[in-house]
Amino acid sequence: MTERFARLGGALPYLTRHWLLVLTLLCCSALVRAEDYQQLSVIPQAGPYTLGEQWQYVEDPTGRLAFSQIRQLPDAQWQWNNRPDVNFGYRQSAIWLRLTLHNPLPVARSWYLRIGNPLLDEVDVFLNGLHIQSGDQRPFKQRPNFHRQVLVPIELAAEASQDIYLRIASQGSLHLDASLLTPKQLMNDEQRVLLLQGGFFGAMLVMLLYNLLLTVLVRQRVYLNYCAFVLCFALYQWAQLGFGFQWLWPDSLWWQQRSFIVFAALSALFACLFTWDALQIRQMSRGFRVVGRGLIALCLLALLLGLLMPYQLALLSSFAVVGLCTVCAVIFALRRWLQGHAPAKLFALGWGVLVIATFLHVLSGSGVLPIAGGTLVFQQIGALLEVVIFAYALSSRIRQAEVTKQRAQKALIRQEKQQREQQAHTLALQRSLNEQLEQRIRERTQALEQTLQELSSANQRLARLSREDGLTGLYNRQAFNEFLLQAWHQAERYKNPLAVLIMDMDHFKQINDQHGHLAGDTCLRQVAELIKNSLRQSDICARYGGEEFIALLPNTDVTAAELLAERIRLNVQSHPGAWDGQTIALSLSLGVSAITPHSHSMTATELIDRADRALYQAKAAGRNRVVRASL
Repeated sequence: MTERFARLGGALPYLTRHWLLVLTLLCCSALVRAEDYQQLSVIPQAGPYTLGEQWQYVEDPTGRLAFSQIRQLPDAQWQWNNRPDVNFGYRQSAIWLRLTLHNPLPVARSWYLRIGNPLLDEVDVFLNGLHIQSGDQRPFKQRPNFHRQVLVPIELAAEASQDIYLRIASQGSLHLDASLLTPKQLMNDEQRVLLLQGGFFGAMLVMLLYNLLLTVLVRQRVYLNYCAFVLCFALYQWAQLGFGFQWLWPDSLWWQQRSFIVFAALSALFACLFTWDALQIRQMSRGFRVVGRGLIALCLLALLLGLLMPYQLALLSSFAVVGLCTVCAVIFALRRWLQGHAPAKLFALGWGVLVIATFLHVLSGSGVLPIAGGTLVFQQIGALLEVVIFAYALSSRIRQAEVTKQRAQKALIRQEKQQREQQAHTLALQRSLNEQLEQRIRERTQALEQTLQELSSANQRLARLSREDGLTGLYNRQAFNEFLLQAWHQAERYKNPLAVLIMDMDHFKQINDQHGHLAGDTCLRQVAELIKNSLRQSDICARYGGEEFIALLPNTDVTAAELLAERIRLNVQSHPGAWDGQTIALSLSLGVSAITPHSHSMTATELIDRADRALYQAKAAGRNRVVRASL
């Protein structure tokens, strides 16, 4: 730990004195093509990196070549990937990719390789002697990180290079959008992506709930079919983006592969049923009715194929059926528009948007178009526009029915003059009922939105309170135990040291007795802030109980932990508390324990116990001191 800080301290003057070198590296990272160099120099200031054109690839038609055989291939057999993404369309071969990263800086750097296609069957990463296996046809728990996409942590030593080999194989589309990001860049990008996806699925949920409410109130089948379409399409996107495999079925490999096809077929089926009712195809000519029923039968067939046939055949069949259904829906809507059916123009617009979005999405998956950000999300944007347009069309359907009803009432009044008063009363009553219905819809919608907001706020407060100590703002003991378990497993995997500090305020009872509990709380908060400011960003600090605090120090040996503990002790001692014009002396007793889990049989609980016993030794030895636990 001390050596790493020393290297970092030496790098900062270097970067300051040689700012021109850093600027040159930034320009080279952005402008130089991979063909001119055998390795890619990476620095955090130039990230994140899109690695599409940096890869070299070899196709393995048999899919049986081992990594040792691939490494022995001559450079002449490797080809450059001259695309902003890696996209080989639909084929049975396995694709091997290689890339060399170079860290030109005199300090080590941490990176993440993100492989942006959750639907790849097999993803194998070879680097630094490690073989990382992932993909949606392997158990989710094998992944190096709990993430819907494959994230590979990479440590680049100072002024060192790292070879990365990547093997992908899939019965679906062989494409990926690989990028290299620092941990901070990854966190920022994840927040942006999750915000956009949350907006999309939130909008779909709102439309679903709103139209479910209309289904209950109006009791027409068209609204129920529309709700089923919105739900299935949202689940289709959920499966396509990898959220389903991450959260709902991480152990079901068969369903992970089939869910994408099944939800696509169900979306097409309910879209056809919805169009049948919304456009009143039953009133069209016999040819249109036959085609409409045939499309429904094809959707059922695609659903059956998705469950029984080989994956690639079922996938292509599903794409064909979905494309045919959307194109036919546009034709039906245009025909009904020409026949004078007013809402048909909105349906034609909605289906047209989805046709374009689906067409671009299929072309992207097959390799014709690059997997750029716009083509990947275009289907979501098109679907969201389509859902909104359809919802508006359904509301106009209600308005149109109301207008038609009023016209019929007026015609009846003109024809039946002798019943004018009764008809006027009936019309007024009908209008009153309609106003009440609209008012009920508005009130229920507002109540639903308010309830959802209150539920979301309550969940957020509950999640925060369940992990946070209310007095000091630090993590509570339950949250610390969770972090300890994660850090212990990580230290076991990477053979890194792990240290724990247990700290207890000296004479805290005397502070409470002499100055009152409010003064004691103020001192607790001050000590918690001093401890937190003394730790690294990667360290975890929690209130362990009463006046006790505990800190978890990943990748820290016992010497570094003892130095940090002494710094904390001096920092607290030099900052006395203040209450009601009085100065309150503060001090800490600290117990230090550290271990490398892979080299000892000790458990995480024993690590805590050792630190606790060291704390009691510090207390017994006169307080305000640091004691290291003995092995």
